[in-house]
Amino acid sequence: MAPEHSPEPASPMVRPVLPGLDDIVASYDRATWGPIIEGHYALAERAGGLAALVPLLVMAFRKIKSFKGRKVILHFILPYVRCTREVLDIGLFALADKSRVVREDALALIAYSLDERAMPALIAHADHADQRDRDSAHAAIDAIRNRNHHLFLDRDHAGNVVWRVTDACGKIAT
Repeated sequence: MAPEHSPEPASPMVRPVLPGLDDIVASYDRATWGPIIEGHYALAERAGGLAALVPLLVMAFRKIKSFKGRKVILHFILPYVRCTREVLDIGLFALADKSRVVREDALALIAYSLDERAMPALIAHADHADQRDRDSAHAAIDAIRNRNHHLFLDRDHAGNVVWRVTDACGKIAT
């Protein structure tokens, strides 16, 4: 079963309060998963939904030392990659991350974008030292060339893997 990515809905009872960049960095720059995830949901709720945080998360990404925090950000901003150019830009930046799991989420984000602008970076990444990175770069290239984000996960084109994403741009891409 493929992972599902959905932006969190804004709570109508919460008055939005955007955190400062330092607050975001501190929230995601932690050593363990639990506090990072809890902090993510708390910040999104305070802001009235994830959409308001996306630009701040993109700005904070480069300042976060914890690979776990960077991975969480890439995971949650994926639904915005088709309507927010900076999300793709941070995915391309993350291809050079030291952490393999961050690079994998970056490759997934790029594949889901279906954006041709990513092709030069993906072609270069297809020569990465890590075989898993090379395989994922080829899968992302395949997805973009075929205009089918499912192929990032369905690497043998069997048709039995579906990657459902509730696209933040207003469409459900299945």
